[in-house]
Amino acid sequence: MADRETYRRLLLAEREALRRRLDANERFGLQNRAGVTELSQVDNHPADVASDLFEREKDSAHYHDALAHWEEIDAALRRLDDGTYGVCERCGSAIDPERLWVVPTARYCIHCQMAIDAKRRRDAAIRGRTVRPAEEGRIVGVAPGDDAYGVEGPGVDGEDIWQMLEPYGTSDGGGPVKM
Repeated sequence: MADRETYRRLLLAEREALRRRLDANERFGLQNRAGVTELSQVDNHPADVASDLFEREKDSAHYHDALAHWEEIDAALRRLDDGTYGVCERCGSAIDPERLWVVPTARYCIHCQMAIDAKRRRDAAIRGRTVRPAEEGRIVGVAPGDDAYGVEGPGVDGEDIWQMLEPYGTSDGGGPVKM
């Protein structure tokens, strides 16, 4: 097993690489993008605006994912300092050093992590939902009302979207719907 200083160096190197990545691409483009690629939106097709919005949301998701990873690294460093690094937070057993080498921020042994993932899938299936990738939980607004992410509320479904967009017309040649 590698000693604690080896894991500390690994975590610090990972944090430094993350910092360089954040700095190199200006926080995933969030600092230098005004949200549109043209000076005026008057002549833009709605798909152009949607593409810009998609890129902006993607950049935001990457940025928030990086911040969450930074917090995981800091938490692992705190566990190193208080002597709990490499101990499963669920069952108290030692986390396999090979797992720590691959996932130095691991909080659970592989058996407990598998049990947690299985419970998440089971709970979602009971509610009639599919388990979405964990990354989507970090994207604001991906699954409103989806309590699989711990979010309570009414949410927005396909019918709501149609009701919001219907007044603008349809692609079948119909103009705006009169209210």
